[in-house]
Amino acid sequence: MAANFAATVLLARLLTQEAFGEYGLASSLVTTGALLAPLGVQYAAVRLVATAMATARPGHAAGTVATVLRYGLLGNAIVAGSLLLGGAAWLGDLWSAPALGASAAGIVAWLVLTSLQVLLSEVFRGFQDLKLATLFGGVISWTLTVILLAVVWIARGSITLDQVIAIGIVATVGNAIVALALLRRKLRSLGTPERSPAAEVLGIALPLWINGITAVILGQVDLWIVGSYLPKSDVAIYFLAVRLVGMVTVWLLLVNTIVPPFIAELYARGETKRLERVLRQTATLAGVPAFTVLLTFLLLGGAILGLVGGAEYRAGAVVLAILSVGQLVNVVGGSASITLAMTGYHTVQMWITIASSAATVAAAWWAAQVAGMVGVACAAAGGQLLIILATWLATRWCTGMWTHAGPVRIADLRTLLQPSK
Repeated sequence: MAANFAATVLLARLLTQEAFGEYGLASSLVTTGALLAPLGVQYAAVRLVATAMATARPGHAAGTVATVLRYGLLGNAIVAGSLLLGGAAWLGDLWSAPALGASAAGIVAWLVLTSLQVLLSEVFRGFQDLKLATLFGGVISWTLTVILLAVVWIARGSITLDQVIAIGIVATVGNAIVALALLRRKLRSLGTPERSPAAEVLGIALPLWINGITAVILGQVDLWIVGSYLPKSDVAIYFLAVRLVGMVTVWLLLVNTIVPPFIAELYARGETKRLERVLRQTATLAGVPAFTVLLTFLLLGGAILGLVGGAEYRAGAVVLAILSVGQLVNVVGGSASITLAMTGYHTVQMWITIASSAATVAAAWWAAQVAGMVGVACAAAGGQLLIILATWLATRWCTGMWTHAGPVRIADLRTLLQPSK
């Protein structure tokens, strides 16, 4: 997250405000496509691999990985073809950002490599190798990105959108090659792979994929609507505010990199009381620093935006505060959505996300035309409140567990960091 933030600061300084807004839309397209292209098999990988290893079936885990990679590559081919055959140009027209269509080939290459990075990271997470999951999930690629951007800043002081895309490609390709090599070695140690039926993987993956589509819409639609209806200067300001809001959610993201295989394993063993304690304790650990960041943004949001991007970005202070409040509610609610997904209630989560996303899209569309980017921010924050409340209650109803912040016992949390045998 620190490298991601540093890259945002450098790009806000290296790009013009209009180009920074176009980068925000291109980055959103890459992020969205990378999560959706694998057809949801990255989510199935975590649950199925973790369950197979917990029940001493390493061959089944190896077979699952093979099936996951096969369908993940198929999904990427479909998404890449769709964008190259006119999808990127259409989005460029929709967002009044012709640079997206002109840079379609580079954006697609960046998207596919990022998608492979996401897929490999989730496979390592299924094996409870949290170190490699974190490193290959973005730490290495974002660190390389920052290094390359810093070199450009020192040498030239400016950059174009095509050059930013090229840096993204270079940073992710090396990451993917190393991750594939390490995964191959891991799979060899598991012995002969057992056949993993496609129906087993896709039966879990497709509902989670639909849920992922709607979740991404919920997380990105506010920026897309700003890009469709408001000037590029507003897009740049809104995008910078969204990136800074990540400082509120980073704590929950860190928790969610650890708990998925743990949830699948303990729930499979019927240890729900122990699992509930850990979920509530991790929500507290995420909530305390998130609240501190929120207060900082409420008091000094304008100054921080000006320091990061320049004086023209100070206008986003109210947007930053509103979005931060919405994300704080998300953090305090804990890992409810992950819990539903990892305990077999992914269909419930899917319908909750669909309904919440539809309401948020309608509200944001109306707000953009009535109240500008501040109205869109209010709609986005309201959407976050709606989905976390519904998911939190559904998790209690389906699993009998609460996920919101609770008392902390460090001894219980140590088990999360112990590697699986």
